Amino acid sequence: MKKTILFTMIMGIMLSVMKVSAAEMHPRAVYPGSVCQPDSPTSLPHIVHRSVGTFNLDASGALRSVSCPVIRHNSHNSNGLPSVQVRVETNHTLDVRRNPLDCELYSRDLFGNRVGGTPPRRVQDSFIHTKTGRANYALVARQSAPAGYYELTCKLPYQGGIMSIQVTEHPIPIN
Repeated sequence: MKKTILFTMIMGIMLSVMKVSAAEMHPRAVYPGSVCQPDSPTSLPHIVHRSVGTFNLDASGALRSVSCPVIRHNSHNSNGLPSVQVRVETNHTLDVRRNPLDCELYSRDLFGNRVGGTPPRRVQDSFIHTKTGRANYALVARQSAPAGYYELTCKLPYQGGIMSIQVTEHPIPIN
């Protein structure tokens, strides 16, 4: 009897400690750039997936668009994402000034409709990378739809690519 009471007390304390620490936790995930896929069939032969990311190897200099899904762990909130870190790389000096790498973050509802952002395109946040080499960019989504998802779309110049996407979400509420 005493062992059962002691066990119950210890489990109760452990669960309340776990609940407090979980309530303060911001879910964070890192996705490889290789999750990004070409936006059109014409881009398919020119977009290459490597272990370090997704790159445009179209030597003609044409910009190629890719779409990167951003998975949500907290799918109930409607106040967006506090942080999306995108790591990019460009290797071709001449082309990056004429055709910079640019990305836009969108929030979509369950049916794929864009939510929040500035009409008419409803972009949540964006950046333009005009230098040669690697860089990190921070984006924020201020609105989301319950059960929806996020999408990062990027136009890649020749030898430009997406290396990784790190997402930090709002805390998951504990009931």
